Amino acid sequence: MPNLQGSVDWDAAAPVVREKLLQGLERLVDPDIRRHIVWEREYRPTDWARDINAPLWRGVWIAIARLLSSPSYFRPHNVARDIPGLYFVGQGTYPGIGMPMVLLSARLLAERLAKEQGL
Repeated sequence: MPNLQGSVDWDAAAPVVREKLLQGLERLVDPDIRRHIVWEREYRPTDWARDINAPLWRGVWIAIARLLSSPSYFRPHNVARDIPGLYFVGQGTYPGIGMPMVLLSARLLAERLAKEQGL
């Protein structure tokens, strides 16, 4: 989450960010990506600060709690165990937090999907 000490009006910025992300996905992944959206929930930095029962430092939230049970390999992996076709990517999944790990997580998932789809 971005730092809440900034001057961003999230009510105005969030829809703009969402639209830019969708346009990028349309260009890079699937021109009809929007038709695949069946449900979505948007969380803005202000929602996190208001709704979650956890300490935040200026609005910053780093995925799941950093406990002895959540380092590296023990984080959720990128495939749901009980829901076929549901995949996860990002700092809350294995291999872990930080931008390099998020990008690695995305690459691993892309490789897995390509293999599953025979691409």
